[in-house]
Amino acid sequence: MIIIFSKHNYLEQALRNFKIYQNIKIKTTQDKNQLEGKNRICIIDEMENFNNKCQISIILSKIEGVDLKKPFHISSLNILIIKCLTKLNNYIFLNKFSFFYNERLLINNDDKVIKLTEKEASLLNFILKSPNFTINKNEALDKLWQYNICSETSTLETHIYLLKSKFKKLGFEDVLSIKKEKMSFNI
Repeated sequence: MIIIFSKHNYLEQALRNFKIYQNIKIKTTQDKNQLEGKNRICIIDEMENFNNKCQISIILSKIEGVDLKKPFHISSLNILIIKCLTKLNNYIFLNKFSFFYNERLLINNDDKVIKLTEKEASLLNFILKSPNFTINKNEALDKLWQYNICSETSTLETHIYLLKSKFKKLGFEDVLSIKKEKMSFNI
């Protein structure tokens, strides 16, 4: 969810013009209590002294430490939001697809939406957080399923297969692969 603390809704309207924000809740408010809560990106428009309640601050004056100074191009705000989304385990691969971990959704640029199971979303999130989008099979089994490294299971392969089929529905083939003990995501 994106909360915009502002007297005006021009930022909300501008963000709604981006396809990637069509499935994200955006709300403009003047209620400071709306800035509280997990998994929210808070944008403060021309307000001061909010401490750490906001992730993105916009201001007209020349105060240091703000993220954007007016006037700015909406693409600059978009870049800041994408960085904040990544911190909240949401990933936007421009001109390809978006993955919203908390909502367990994959959305391509044609607005096709695929719902993931909790384990599929956790596995994809685990892979996307790893360096070079590559993970060790045993580490995934341990961290996501708490399986003993010595146990025989095809759980991981099954979930990779299911994720691959969901990506295929979005128009992406061979984005996930397993080679020996490594799994990787290639986009």
